[in-house]
Amino acid sequence: MSNLPLTIIAVTYNSRHILDSFLYNLESYRDNLLIIDNGSDDDTVVFLKKNQIRVLALDKNLGFGQAANIGVAECITPFFCLVNPDCSPGSGLLNKGLEVLAGNPQSCIVPKKIIQSDNVYSGIQPGYTRLKLFKDILETNYGPSVIVRWLDNLSKLHDHSWYWPLGVCLIMTKDYFEKIGGFDPNYFMYCEDVDLGKRITNAGGSIIAVDENLLHEGRNSSLLAEDKKIMLINQGRLQYARLNYGRYFTIILTTLVNVSYALKKQLKGKFRS
Repeated sequence: MSNLPLTIIAVTYNSRHILDSFLYNLESYRDNLLIIDNGSDDDTVVFLKKNQIRVLALDKNLGFGQAANIGVAECITPFFCLVNPDCSPGSGLLNKGLEVLAGNPQSCIVPKKIIQSDNVYSGIQPGYTRLKLFKDILETNYGPSVIVRWLDNLSKLHDHSWYWPLGVCLIMTKDYFEKIGGFDPNYFMYCEDVDLGKRITNAGGSIIAVDENLLHEGRNSSLLAEDKKIMLINQGRLQYARLNYGRYFTIILTTLVNVSYALKKQLKGKFRS
């Protein structure tokens, strides 16, 4: 086991296809690993046990947030790194994260940049607004458009009074994560990291990016069909709207989503005929 007082937690769901790479990249930290499996029906759990990796197999898919909360509760170290199984944190990120947490225990540490193929994302993201949520729903369900590009350039698109950690990789103290309530179990998948960032800020904590990059294979941690992924993204965003912006705004977003589903269903029917 490495001498880091840290547990690397990953949540899996039908993730066998990426585990060879994940374990290879984290070979020197294999004894620090804790996998929470969300009711996979492939051989994820069998493979992990065969490789003597500590794994807690759940009976069913509880969603990312609840599984992550269980992982942190099982963790016996004072610090943890929650990471998607399609990316692997390097020693620089882990060590710098622990250094920052030593002086800032009420914080969430993320990599400065997350590199996904030809795209680069900031590990720390500005707060959501109604405009941002509306723009994201439009773009995800209807694709790029003049309206989306216009919204993207508005100065009030983001709320810079608070920030949230891109949830592919974050490092925190176990005590602080549990003190603020962990991930909200009302989110099954997506937007639970947005909600976490808002609650950290409201509690007086901070999101801090360290000067390290993280390679991310990108939305490849489980073999879900694209339409299923979009459905889960929509559910997460609608839940965030429901909890933060009220009924009427949520109805508007829900209508946009449902019209998109209806149009896609109609187009599929035309192609089949």
